[in-house]
Amino acid sequence: MTYKTLKLPSELRSILKRPIGRLLRGSPLQNASKLKKIISREEPTAVIAVGDSTARNLLAAEIPVNLFIIDCKIMRKPVEPFTLKNAVTIQAKNPPGMITAEAWKAIANAVNSTNKVIINVDGEEDLLTLTAILCAPNNAFVVYGQPHKGLVIVKTTSWKKRQVARIINLMTSQ
Repeated sequence: MTYKTLKLPSELRSILKRPIGRLLRGSPLQNASKLKKIISREEPTAVIAVGDSTARNLLAAEIPVNLFIIDCKIMRKPVEPFTLKNAVTIQAKNPPGMITAEAWKAIANAVNSTNKVIINVDGEEDLLTLTAILCAPNNAFVVYGQPHKGLVIVKTTSWKKRQVARIINLMTSQ
């Protein structure tokens, strides 16, 4: 597969402010409890956490996560990076408003890993949710925070991947 570097045009920003999956409303603790029940019921093929707050909340709730995509910021404020025993940590550059070929390739490789993987992004991880959805196996959960609203769960299906591919195809190649 060819990985491209893409830039988000301003007219797409409003589309991406809306959740692209199921929004769980509530506190991080309430949402983690809801997510645990959903995982138990649906048995996803993998769980991918995008964002530092989401990653930390899922870890605290002992929810098994296969891939963490973080940028060491919560609401744009720096936080300490975390490490996990037996996890592989990968560095990737991804400036705000972009999806770099480097980050895309890191995610594609990570979803096929048998290890837990942390992708530590130099820049911003927000748009990498889209890449994670495309790269994840079917019936995986990509989980991310919706600021001031709750937690979003995206179940990866062929239909959801086509929806995300249409958004990515509207981004400009760099």
